[in-house]
Amino acid sequence: MMSKKVYVQFAGLINEMREAQNAVDKNNLQSKEYVKGSRACLDTITRETCDIFSSDNPNFDSERFLKACGLGE
Repeated sequence: MMSKKVYVQFAGLINEMREAQNAVDKNNLQSKEYVKGSRACLDTITRETCDIFSSDNPNFDSERFLKACGLGE
């Protein structure tokens, strides 16, 4: 079982990647199609990672993780 520290590190990494995507989008450094595809890919990775962590630890808080990754409300 992974520790909370690992979950927090993953969420931080994913959130940094999401912020970098937003900067690329804001500064028009890539086409809108590229940004949309990149964002969809990161969303999928985030959800799949969340599923893995949920399977690993019954006490894992999926909503909290997704929020920390920049998904969810």
